[in-house]
Amino acid sequence: ITREAAQELVTRFPSPFSVSVSPTYPLDDGFQVAVFYRSGAGFSPELPLISTDREDLAEGTRPMIPVHFAFSGHMIRFLACHWTAFEDSREARERLADVVRRDTHAFLEPTVPKPGLARHIVVMGDLNEEPMSPIFEKRLIGSRDRESTHGRHWRDSKVRRIRLYNTAWRFLGEQVAHGVAESNRWEAAGTWFQRPGTWRTF
Repeated sequence: ITREAAQELVTRFPSPFSVSVSPTYPLDDGFQVAVFYRSGAGFSPELPLISTDREDLAEGTRPMIPVHFAFSGHMIRFLACHWTAFEDSREARERLADVVRRDTHAFLEPTVPKPGLARHIVVMGDLNEEPMSPIFEKRLIGSRDRESTHGRHWRDSKVRRIRLYNTAWRFLGEQVAHGVAESNRWEAAGTWFQRPGTWRTF
């Protein structure tokens, strides 16, 4: 969605809503990530995220939009993303994954913790990667084993590493391209028919 369209659309909602969208930036191509949230319900927008080093980022790379939600001793950071296209540079998505990793660590492991406040983070959106991609295994450390994400290694803090639970794993029907016959197309849970001859599991 464009910045202008998002700002106009929020005025058409039947009840009070707000929108968080990035201001203009050097790689701006007009299209944005926008987060719509109910006003007065505990949500608060935060500063957009984008790599400060633009050398490996494709033109049109969009900032990621964080919005916080606070309730009874908890703070959830929702991070909305739309990463570089699947056909474009893998290095660009790796750089964005590093930005998310550092930001996640900074949020979940603050320098000055606030007593009595439990912190959580949800990374969501179109990341343009397979759920079992090496980016999730090595950059974001996203695991399909929920219990393993609760553990901490003594080296984690040094490399600003947080072990995330990759919720996409449980919806997958397979880890390789699925057949394209009409009879078995709907057996591929969690996949999308990208183009003739190809199943993808974005």
